Amino acid sequence: MTFGHIFLYRIKELFRQKWCVGWNFLFPLVLATAFFVGFGSFIRNADILTTVDVAVVETQDDEMSSSFVDLVKKLDFMNVSVVDDEEAQELLKDGDVAGILYAPSFTANTRQLLNGNTLDNASSAADTLQISVENIGSSSMLTEDAKQASYWINDPTLTVAENGVNQTILSQFLKSYIANEKEMAMIITSADDPSAIPAAIQKTADMMAEDMTFGSSDVSLRYTDDGRGQLSPYMHYFFALIAMASLFASWISTSILDEAMANHSEIGKRNECAPVPRAVSLTANILSGLVIQVISVTCLILYIQYVLKLNFNAPLGYVILISAVCSATGIAFGVMFGALLGNHPATTTAVPLLFSMGCSFLSGLMVGNIQQIIQAAAPWINRINPAALLTDGLDSLGSYGIGPAYWQDVLILLALTAAAIAVSSLILRRKNYASL
Repeated sequence: MTFGHIFLYRIKELFRQKWCVGWNFLFPLVLATAFFVGFGSFIRNADILTTVDVAVVETQDDEMSSSFVDLVKKLDFMNVSVVDDEEAQELLKDGDVAGILYAPSFTANTRQLLNGNTLDNASSAADTLQISVENIGSSSMLTEDAKQASYWINDPTLTVAENGVNQTILSQFLKSYIANEKEMAMIITSADDPSAIPAAIQKTADMMAEDMTFGSSDVSLRYTDDGRGQLSPYMHYFFALIAMASLFASWISTSILDEAMANHSEIGKRNECAPVPRAVSLTANILSGLVIQVISVTCLILYIQYVLKLNFNAPLGYVILISAVCSATGIAFGVMFGALLGNHPATTTAVPLLFSMGCSFLSGLMVGNIQQIIQAAAPWINRINPAALLTDGLDSLGSYGIGPAYWQDVLILLALTAAAIAVSSLILRRKNYASL
């Protein structure tokens, strides 16, 4: 009965807190409305984004250029015309294509050092990537003089006549491809046999084509055509908003901990003196905070679905499930912050704020394709960022349905929650007071 008494009264108390109602309930709704005003027309017209007319020019007759052309032909959101540069310029001028993609090229050149003088048959432009590898090739290629094999990957480029949604999609595709070029660069530098490089490049391009998202975060390339309707790429901003709202739970738990620990507040002293085990009191308080947070996030989800009429393209039960798990992660991290920081009101407010907003920023709340950039540079960050896991799970759920990718994100969130609870338990169990 004691557990239930603490649980219910804490819920009532949190509902009476103005900061809780304002930040956890009202602020996400206001921000969702602002996003809708900004992106509403693009979301409602998402069906016109499924096909982008583009001209592709092969700049050089090599493996990389042809692999690039094969890749864009496989992407169902592009209507590709492979033409020469002159015809491409005419198509762009007449408005028949949204832009011109110039294929990348791959150049291999051998530098031979003779008496300190370099004989170089190829030059590197300022915007190309130069990769030099010592002693590449078979032993038969080597002479008495030292040889150095140099490789250049000339990045693909995009030419447009105006700014617009289709041009933005092409730009995002190009950024994704260039990020994956690093994979090709690694293949080139690690190749023992230069004759195997073309096949390796083709294999990498095929892998890109299989992964339509070019990394789980590139929302500008995500469309579905399996009978469930289409998921607008701009929905990712709303997913990131849900992630931010879920992590706002860390504020609730730090506040709860302040009122439950004797060295944090006067109320905490009275609670510690009460004839209730600390574990029972803390558990009831934390669960009440989780219930409040799940209610607030559910209200946000229902507001987006039924008031703003934006389709998640997925069963709402699964959307609420992963959001509730992320809320539990926020609660657990808030408790951990409160236990680690102790009686420092300024830090117990600032740290949860920095945590929730920092994770939300890295999940795409402000910059839509930042997850894709992180995926290319440091993918492990996306695997430990609760907000990125939530947005990735919702993206996967809306694009491909309920599958392993969704459940993997849920399990990682649960693991992060368990880790934070374990750290908090180790700290809190050792707290004893000489006197109250």
